[in-house]
Amino acid sequence: MKAIVCELCGSNDIIKQDGLFVCQHCGTKYTTEEAKKLLGVVKIDKTEEINKQSALQDEQVIETQKKKQKIEQARKDDNNDLIDYVLFCVKIGFVGGLILALPGGILLLLVLYFWYKQSKSKGKQK
Repeated sequence: MKAIVCELCGSNDIIKQDGLFVCQHCGTKYTTEEAKKLLGVVKIDKTEEINKQSALQDEQVIETQKKKQKIEQARKDDNNDLIDYVLFCVKIGFVGGLILALPGGILLLLVLYFWYKQSKSKGKQK
C-alpha cells in the first residue's frame, strides 16, 4: 500500500489540512509537491494480532474440550445412576411389592431409594 511517509519521524499518519499535508505525529507540514516526493510503500504487519487471535482460539478449543469431557462424565454418571436404580429395584423386588401394597407405599419406596443413593454417594466420597 502506498502512503506518505514523514521524512522527519517516519510516521505515515499524515492528513490533508488547509491545502497542506500535516504529519499527525510530529506536526511537519508538506506542500502537495513535497508530499508526492514522500510517497513510499508501507508494510502492514499484523503478525502480533494474528498470534493473539490464534492464542485466543487455542484457549477456546481447550475450554470446549473440558466442557465436553464434563458432559461425557455426567452422562456416564447418569447411566451408573440408572444401573444402580435397577439393581436397587431388583434387590428390594419382593419387599418392594409388599411395601407398595401398604398405604403410602410409593412414598416409602422413594424414601428407601434416596436413603440408598445417599449411602452410595457417601461410599464414593471415601
